[in-house]
Amino acid sequence: MYTSTDTDQMGFLGRAWNWMLYRVENCYKWYYTGRLEELTREVFGKDAVSIGDVEKKFRILLANYDPILSYPVPLPPNIIPVGGLQTRRSNELSDDVQKILDTAQNGVIYFSLGTFVLPSIWPMEKKKIFLDVFSKLNQTVLWKYEEDDLTDVPRNVIVRKWFPQNNILAHRNVRLFITHGGALSVQETIYNGVPVVGLPFMYDQLTNVAMMEARSLGKGLVLGTLNSDIVHKAIKEVLDNPKYSQNIRKVSKAFRTQKETPLERAIFWIEYVLEHKDLSFLNTRARSMTWYQRDNLDIFLFYLFFIIIAALLLVKLFKLYLSDLRPKYTEKLKDN
Repeated sequence: MYTSTDTDQMGFLGRAWNWMLYRVENCYKWYYTGRLEELTREVFGKDAVSIGDVEKKFRILLANYDPILSYPVPLPPNIIPVGGLQTRRSNELSDDVQKILDTAQNGVIYFSLGTFVLPSIWPMEKKKIFLDVFSKLNQTVLWKYEEDDLTDVPRNVIVRKWFPQNNILAHRNVRLFITHGGALSVQETIYNGVPVVGLPFMYDQLTNVAMMEARSLGKGLVLGTLNSDIVHKAIKEVLDNPKYSQNIRKVSKAFRTQKETPLERAIFWIEYVLEHKDLSFLNTRARSMTWYQRDNLDIFLFYLFFIIIAALLLVKLFKLYLSDLRPKYTEKLKDN
């Protein structure tokens, strides 16, 4: 599930928890869809197409998904996986960043937590954990950090408010990516074949980091249990154990060795929709079913009802048989 830390190898309790999360998220979806309907009518007028109709009748959906980058799932024909759409082969870097990467004799560690997670709002002791760990490393560290309040920055750490992430990960000297595990960051690090140390905070980040750790593409950390020893151990494990870099390079090669790029696939299907107006043959009937029909709960209850009726009838017949048998057995005892 979207917010689960389980992999696709779940036992009974994992599946039970996943089942419950799925239903809870459906309830939340029902709530926010109602709010979106209100907003749609406010912006586009009362006659605007409802969100529910759009969801049922869309021609195609370009999904930010790829089984190589996540877990395999069955998809209907009109959901087109274009995960990694933003990834590309690129070495375009500013002269100063290019020089830093080229001259890093012991390699480079790139540290970025995306745009939603801001390290600047962390307590200072959390920031000092990473500064302390980085000071013990031989690698050059590029840290994307949006404020100017860091003090006592080690000499091997370069702090800037922005770095061109995909281009940096593409450089041959980058040996590790410390990431929050967002979908786009995971796609870019797999595309470029860079192992990770993941520090997830919320939502899909938890699932993504758990997936990468399960596939030995990196190690995961837990924000609430961080200390210098744990962070240092995770970083050294990924840097020094060749299995992480080897595994992610294999996955990267599988992702890049396709007959078309995600962008080319997206362009083809957009043009296909423009040329062929009626694509109803691609849409699955399940989209117009209710939730209990899709899960076959009505069929389950139907059979359960008849099983219960049949069981009650059998019990009734057995009782009638016993009641008929008892007098005969009593008379036989009297004769004896």
